This record gives sequence, structure tokens and C-alpha cells, in this order.
Amino acid sequence: MTFGPDVRLYVATMAGEILSVDADGQSALYVDGFIVPAGIAFQPGTDKLFVSSRLVNESVGGEAQISVVENGEISQLLDGFPCCYTSYHSANGIAFGPDGYGYVSVGARADHGEILDGSGRQDELHPWEATILRFHPDGSEIEPFACGLRNAYDIAWGADDKLWASENQPDFDPPEEVHLVVPGGEHGYPWYECDVCFAAPEDVELVPPIATFLPSVSPTGITVYLGEAFPGYFDTAFVTLWSAFEGAQKLSHITPDGQGPHDFAMGFAAPIEVVMGPDEALYVADWATGIIFRIAYVGE
Repeated sequence: MTFGPDVRLYVATMAGEILSVDADGQSALYVDGFIVPAGIAFQPGTDKLFVSSRLVNESVGGEAQISVVENGEISQLLDGFPCCYTSYHSANGIAFGPDGYGYVSVGARADHGEILDGSGRQDELHPWEATILRFHPDGSEIEPFACGLRNAYDIAWGADDKLWASENQPDFDPPEEVHLVVPGGEHGYPWYECDVCFAAPEDVELVPPIATFLPSVSPTGITVYLGEAFPGYFDTAFVTLWSAFEGAQKLSHITPDGQGPHDFAMGFAAPIEVVMGPDEALYVADWATGIIFRIAYVGE
């Protein structure tokens, strides 16, 4: 979900569509033909919409891609991204950085780095899995920016060029995480502490999360509030907790120095994305109901 240069809200759907939504809440088809589009972002200063989606929708041996939509036409920019473990991990959130480059989070091909043949052996990492990749908007360059993020569902830039990432943890139920991404850093995957997990090499220093959530709450969408309408919330990270497990179905926030998470808004069914609008309100998309909520500050 993102706002476009025309101040409309753009939303990706499971049906493969991108919808535009006007200020009255009326939606219209913008473009379709994608397989499970996950991340969408307009390149700043242009009307080019970048979309991450699946190309081969298979849990083992799948493939994802990034496309560009311009003047209603779709063109493939990059492919070959690993996909689609348990039908969730793929090329996910897209955000443009202060350097003008695009950044995309890409999930891991397994739960904790294992070969998916039942043997329990450790797999060799694909160079693009469990990473945040940095790419030139024309597709001429792509490289890992940070590693070890098992399934960073979304990413967002904050003040002072800080990149935040919401992170889904392995199935043995450690706490879920939010990271301040360290360029070149190793953020955990595939090295965890469990009976079937793999230990990190002695020369690898792991980047700890800035905040953690209860296990299995599935942090999905993340945005950093860079407006002034909410007093005291500048540079605060807002995170949607998607799952049906205890402690989820809400919007939480984390302060710039990592205090939290704190509850901010409750009562959703399965909130999956949050963005700040041009009006400095927060917009929350609920996956289960198809409703987009607007949260605005109205005073004490």
C-alpha cells in the first residue's frame, strides 16, 4: 500500500490487482495481471510504480520478480528472486532510499536454513535469500544491502537515513522482531538456538533487534511517522500485527530509541499494512475484512 503522486492510495490485492482509492474511499482498477503482489512503491518524482510479485508460485523452487508499471504498461525489471516458502516468503516490501535507489526485502527459502528434503541438513544460502537488496531503478545494479532477515515482510525509511524492517521469526516460536537494519550486517538467519537449528560461526557477529513482539504475532506492515500531526510521534515506527494468535490483530508503535512495542490501535481482524498519508494520518489495511481504516489526530 502506498500513496501515489496523484495523492491517491494504491493497494495491492491477493487477486493480482493494484487498485487506486480516492479521498472518498472509492476504488478503481489501476492495473492487474500479477501473482500475489506484495510490495508496491512509486519512485519519488515519477509516476513509475514498482511492484514485487511472484513469477513461479511454488513453495520449493519458486521465483519472484520486480516489475515497473508506467502509463498502464507492465514491464519486468528484475527476476530470479527466491520464493515462496510456505506460500509466504517472497520478494516483499519495496522502499526507495535517500540515495535514490530501490530497496526490497526478500524472504528465506526455508524455516531456519534447512534443506527441504526432511534430512535436517543445513542448506547453502541463495545469495539473495533472507536479505534486503539494493537496486538501481533502471535494473542495471542489484546487490545485498543487509543479510540474515528470515522474512522481512516490510521495510520503511525513518529520519536520519535509518531503515526499519518487520521480521517474521522461525516456527519454533521465538519472539518476533523489528530491526534497525545495519548495512552489511548479519541479522540472525539461519543461526538460531533450538534443537534442530544451526549455530553461527564464531567469526559472525549477529545484529540484535531493536524491539521484539510475542511469538507468532506476524509483524507485517511497517511505516515510520515523519509528520507533525501526531504530537510526540515523529520518527516513531508503526507496525501491524497480522496473525490470529494472542497479542496480534492490532497496530503497535516503537519509539526511535527502541522503547516498546506499545499498543496504538486495537480491534482489527488481520491488519497487514500501514502507511502515512499526505494528510499525515495513518492508513491501515485489514486483510481479513478488506477495509482500509484512517487514523487521524483530532486533539486532546
